[in-house]
Amino acid sequence: MITLEKLMIAVSKDCDIDTQTTQYCLKRLRAEGSQFWTKTLPEFSKFILTSLEKGRLVKSSFTKLAWQGTLPLHFRRLIVQMFAYGGAVKVDFDPLCLWQLRQFCEYVYKLTVPFDEKTLEQAEVKFVQTEQELTDRLDVRYLDQLQDTFVELFPSLVRQ
Repeated sequence: MITLEKLMIAVSKDCDIDTQTTQYCLKRLRAEGSQFWTKTLPEFSKFILTSLEKGRLVKSSFTKLAWQGTLPLHFRRLIVQMFAYGGAVKVDFDPLCLWQLRQFCEYVYKLTVPFDEKTLEQAEVKFVQTEQELTDRLDVRYLDQLQDTFVELFPSLVRQ
């Protein structure tokens, strides 16, 4: 059975990540567990995508990884290639920078990995809270209005 550490080393090689960054990520993986690769790194990738979408580095969406200044050297190099000194997106940045960062950060995002009971319980509690918040804000009249509009616009798709 392959461990997350061995998988990270293999993915680092495939993505051409330097040894120093790989060692940094392995150290964080050992210290924080699988959450570093399944949560922290994907959040960092989403931060980069949000910043690209907005046209500049969005400080309000800084992740724990980016905000604490503990960004690995290789990731800093990629960011410098994508964003200008003031934070604006460089128009001519190499898209391979983004590809490399996303490949590495999001590789295990959807991977099924075993979690301890505490992590599963926390995720379940958060899911139930979010579901409750959405339900509390749901206006049934709005859904009825959406359904009526759909039936009016697409009568051929509605079962009679």
